[in-house]
Amino acid sequence: MNRWAQYGKLVFTNTSSKSFLTNAPKMRITKLDVRNYRTIEDITLSFPSYYSAICGRNNAGKTTLVRAIRAVLPEDSVFVYSDDMEVSFKDDFPAWKKKDKTEESITISLGLLVNRERDTGLFLFISKFAEIANDQNDLEVMLQVIRTANSTDDSTSVSVNGKVLEDFSASEIAKKIRSSTAIFFYNSTELDQNPRLRHRRGFGGLLGEFSTADRAQFEQVQKKVDGFVQGLAKKHQKEVGALLGKLEEKYNVGFTLPKLNLEYMPIDISLGSKNFAVPLNDWGSGTRNRTQVLLTILKAKQASQSENVSDRITPVLIIEEPESFLHPSAQAEFGRVIQDLAEELEVQVIATTHSPYMLSLGNPGANVLLQRCVVKKDAQHTQVVDTCGDSWMEPFGLALGLDNIEFEPWRNLLNNKGNNILLVEGDIDKEYFELLRDPAHGTNRLEFDGEIVPYGGKDTLKNVTLLKFILSKYNRFFLTFDLDAERDVRRPLDILGLERTKQYLPIGVDAAGRKDIEGLVPEEIRKAVHNANFDLAQAAMSADPHERNEAKAKLKRLLLEHFKTHSTPGDAHFAGFYKIMTPIRKALSS
Repeated sequence: MNRWAQYGKLVFTNTSSKSFLTNAPKMRITKLDVRNYRTIEDITLSFPSYYSAICGRNNAGKTTLVRAIRAVLPEDSVFVYSDDMEVSFKDDFPAWKKKDKTEESITISLGLLVNRERDTGLFLFISKFAEIANDQNDLEVMLQVIRTANSTDDSTSVSVNGKVLEDFSASEIAKKIRSSTAIFFYNSTELDQNPRLRHRRGFGGLLGEFSTADRAQFEQVQKKVDGFVQGLAKKHQKEVGALLGKLEEKYNVGFTLPKLNLEYMPIDISLGSKNFAVPLNDWGSGTRNRTQVLLTILKAKQASQSENVSDRITPVLIIEEPESFLHPSAQAEFGRVIQDLAEELEVQVIATTHSPYMLSLGNPGANVLLQRCVVKKDAQHTQVVDTCGDSWMEPFGLALGLDNIEFEPWRNLLNNKGNNILLVEGDIDKEYFELLRDPAHGTNRLEFDGEIVPYGGKDTLKNVTLLKFILSKYNRFFLTFDLDAERDVRRPLDILGLERTKQYLPIGVDAAGRKDIEGLVPEEIRKAVHNANFDLAQAAMSADPHERNEAKAKLKRLLLEHFKTHSTPGDAHFAGFYKIMTPIRKALSS
């Protein structure tokens, strides 16, 4: 059962006999190359995963990149009013460059992967015109738009699998791709300024235009048309409910069907509880925005499942600032939902954002950070900031207003792709807790679907802003630290509203020398290790901080190794650990 299947109290049922999830790669943008377009002089980008986030300060060039894509691939306009994206040399050529009419041009090149199974009609059309062998499963299509000072129209060239096509074939393929709704575009910031949305009021695009087969079926069962439509609406009502069910705030979804029009079926959506329903347009901007973004994703999924093979395509979704109108905690949740859906449905989502919660946490390399180059105090060309290697945290640092060095202790957590996590102080703590995952512990076993990750000590918990951001990544988390650190970390935990035993627990025994995880080890084992390493035990009480800390670290390691060798599951050796298992298991499995 996939994540759509059950989320809270809402259930999604896929009535198709064939699952829409396969191993086949769906259509996606693989590369974007832009020259001399607005603020961009020369940028080349690749998109390594199904979710990518474009970020940067205001006026850094995020919208320019989106416009460049839309200039090559006009989008489906059911959810949004489609502005004219035609490239103009006069208006779009960089203002700070001389417009040399003989040499300069605006060039936008876009690489597109087209799959035989998921983009069938488009795949067959391109294969025919490009004269590509019929044994291919994927086509790498490169579309290039060139605009010069003297040209009156865009010049478009096309290559398929590296083969440059003649003018007629290139023109026909470009025309076919552009008419295939290869892109769905949604601008969250224009929620209330969208004339097309206000005109239609509802979400007719959810069911889309009726096919010839549907029309014939309606004609055959004219007397039962109301029942048919109600059943169809109920099916999609469940799907929308499943999407909204991914949010913590639960809604019952209702559809209202006005008088039937076989040419087009507008739908009004309402959200509410069992006792009331409120039209979507009467909800707050955040709720409306989340719902419309999820509907756009649903529409892309439906396009990939079209029964009409010639219409089947998996659109790329471009979403401008999906975090709009949402509180940070809602942004954190929504960011996880969008990224999970992109990977699960294998639908490419390219988002522009100012929010750290919309950046890709699972694959930081998919984040594109832009900045404007300043020349003589004037902002000029947009450039891509290197976010490879140790610079992976640059986008997060900018969004959160933090120095990159503050991210270093959390590197493992940001790279962790799990949804549930147990956070422990250090590597030794992790090893103790890993011992508790042994099924031999029976009902006292530490069992949860997630990982145990060390965060590097109590000082890491003192940055409230960063800690809040890190914890927002996970659906469920539990935080542990040594009992002797409680005074130092209590304030940031209180600021975040975390509750003892529900989200965190200090561990150890309230006695001298036992206020840490080693304090849970039976006394006879502790004495055996200390007696066998008398010199280290003495050094652990040294007045020299360096000598004391080094000795303590060695003793901790020796105690762990002795415990691993001589302990067996059960109360005799693990009684102290079993006492802390109940709140941890409850928090990570609830």
